[in-house]
Amino acid sequence: MRYLFLSSFVFVVISVLLLKFFLEPIINKTALISMEAPIEQSNRDFARGIYYLLQEELQKSPPSDWELTIERLQKHFGYQISLRDYHKVTFTEKQKSQILAGEIVVIDFGKMLWKRVGDGDMILGMGPFPEVKRTVPVEIFVWGSFILLAGSVMLVWAYLFWRKLMVVNAATAEFGNGNFDIRMKISSRSAVAQLAATFNSMADRIQGLIQSHKELTNAVSHELRTPLARIRFGLEMLRSSFSKRDREFYSDGIQRDVNELDELVSELLMYAKFDRETMSMHQVKCAIVPWMEELVSTSKNHSVEVNFECLLANRDLVASLDPKQMGRAIDNLLQNASRYGNGVVSLTLDVNGKVISIHVDDNGPGIPESDRKRIFDPFTRLDTSRSRESGGVGLGLAIVSRIIECHGGKVSVSDSDLGGCRFTISLACVN
Repeated sequence: MRYLFLSSFVFVVISVLLLKFFLEPIINKTALISMEAPIEQSNRDFARGIYYLLQEELQKSPPSDWELTIERLQKHFGYQISLRDYHKVTFTEKQKSQILAGEIVVIDFGKMLWKRVGDGDMILGMGPFPEVKRTVPVEIFVWGSFILLAGSVMLVWAYLFWRKLMVVNAATAEFGNGNFDIRMKISSRSAVAQLAATFNSMADRIQGLIQSHKELTNAVSHELRTPLARIRFGLEMLRSSFSKRDREFYSDGIQRDVNELDELVSELLMYAKFDRETMSMHQVKCAIVPWMEELVSTSKNHSVEVNFECLLANRDLVASLDPKQMGRAIDNLLQNASRYGNGVVSLTLDVNGKVISIHVDDNGPGIPESDRKRIFDPFTRLDTSRSRESGGVGLGLAIVSRIIECHGGKVSVSDSDLGGCRFTISLACVN
C-alpha cells in the first residue's frame, strides 16, 4: 500500500507542477487570444468615462498647459497617465486607424490604453496597470494546502484500491494453490471489476479444461483396460492351445482387440486435436451443393448406400466452411447412421432463411430424448443396439460437435421420418 500511495501521490504532484509552470501559461495565452475582442471591448467600456472626464479637464486649459494638468492629476491615479504625440508611439495600421477615429486603443490585452485628445496629434495614455501577484508566503501556503489535501485524498483512494487488490491477490494465490472453485466477488462499479471478470472467466475455462481432462483420462483408462484384458487373456489361452483351430480363434480375437486399440488411439488423438481452445478452421467460401454431391460420391466408408436429396431452390448457395473438417463431421454422422441403422441412410440439404441445414437420417432404433444431450460427450455409448458390438469407441459424435462449434454452427438430434434418429447440422450461409 505504501508504494501505491507514494507512486500515485508523486504522479499527481508532478502533474500539477507541470500544469502550473508549463501548461498554465500556454492555456492562459490561448484563452486570451480566443477572447481578444471581448477583452478589448470590456477595457473600452471601463475606460470610456475616465477618458471623458480627463478630456473635459484638459479642455479647460490651452494645449500648452496640458502637461502641467496631467502632472497635477497624476497624484489622484493609482496608475500612470501620460500625454504623447501619436506619431512617436508605435502602433499597427489597425490601431492607427482606431486612434484617428477617436476610439480607445487597447494594447496587450488591456495593459495599456490610448485615446486621441480632440482632433489634434496628442493622445492620452493610461497604464501600464500594475499586476497583483501573490507573495511568496501566500504561494507557499496555497501550494502546501493543496499538497496536504491531495495527499489526504490519495491516501484514502490508495487504501480503498489496495483493499481491492488484496482481494485479487488472495483469489489468485488460492487458485494457484489448487482451489479451482475460487472466484472474485467484486462490485461491477469497482475499478478492478474488469480484472475480476477476466480472472473469473479464465478460472471457469481452466477449471473446465481440468475437469474435462480428468474425465477424459478416466474414460481412456477405462476404455484401454477392457481390450488389454482381452488381449492378455487371449495370449494366455494362445500359449495353452494345442489345436490349430483354437490358436486361429484366439489370434483373430487378439487382432480384433489390437484393431480396437488402434481405432481408440486414432479417435482419441483426433478428439484431443479438436478439443483445443486454439483450434482454428481454414474456412473458405464454398458452393454447398456441388461440395455435398462430391462428398457423397467420393465417400467409401459406409456399409450402406447413402440417399442424397437437395431441397435448395438456389443451387449456388454459398457457406463458409473448412471442406476437409466439415467433410469429416458429415462422414462421421454417415458412419454412425450406417452402423446403427437398418440399411437405410438419407442425407438431406435444406435452407431456412439464412441457415443451411444438413440432415442425416437413419431407420434404426432412434435415440431416447433423455440421452440426446449426452451423446456428444466423449466415450458415450447407449444401451441396446448402440453398444460396443456395433463398433466405435464413442468419440465420433464428440468430434462432430467440436468441428461444428469451431464453424460457429450447431448440431442437434431429433426423430427421423425414417423411424430412427436425425442429426442436423446448422450453418450460416453467406449469400
